[in-house]
Amino acid sequence: MNIRELIESVGGIRAAARLLGVAPSTAHYYCKTNRVPLKRLLMLASVSEMLSKGRFKYDQIIKEHGL
Repeated sequence: MNIRELIESVGGIRAAARLLGVAPSTAHYYCKTNRVPLKRLLMLASVSEMLSKGRFKYDQIIKEHGL
């Protein structure tokens, strides 16, 4: 899974930007580079797990992209 899929699972770039407290251009940059700062990755992983109905697992996301 990549960051774009996580961002899409929370409603897209604008929704992810609001959730993470960043500008949409920053959320787009995260998609482009496939990297998110750890603090924001934790938030994105948590919400993504809830909204994806089990498609994404918090632990798996953190293992692949974070710690």
